[in-house]
Amino acid sequence: MMVKFMRSKIKTAIIFCGGKGKRLYPITKKIPKPLVEIDSKPFIYYIIEQLISFKVKKIIFLTGYKSDLFKKTVNKFNKFKKKNRFCL
Repeated sequence: MMVKFMRSKIKTAIIFCGGKGKRLYPITKKIPKPLVEIDSKPFIYYIIEQLISFKVKKIIFLTGYKSDLFKKTVNKFNKFKKKNRFCL
C-alpha cells in the first residue's frame, strides 16, 4: 500500500547529504559519504534509481562537504540531471 502511495503522490524528494561522514573515515577523507562506491557505483546512485522508479520528478540535494565533487558525480550517473536542484 505504501509503495502504491509513493508511486502516485510524491513528485519531489529532498536528500540530506551534507555531512562529512566521520564514522566512515578514512574512506570519506577525499569523498563525501554518498559517493562511497558499492558495487562500482556511488551509494547515492541507488537512492536516485529508487526515486526514479517511484516516478519522482525532481530531486533536491542539500549538500555541504565537497559539494562540487558530489554534484559532478551525481550528474554523471543521473538519468534526469536537468531536473536536479543542488542546495550548497
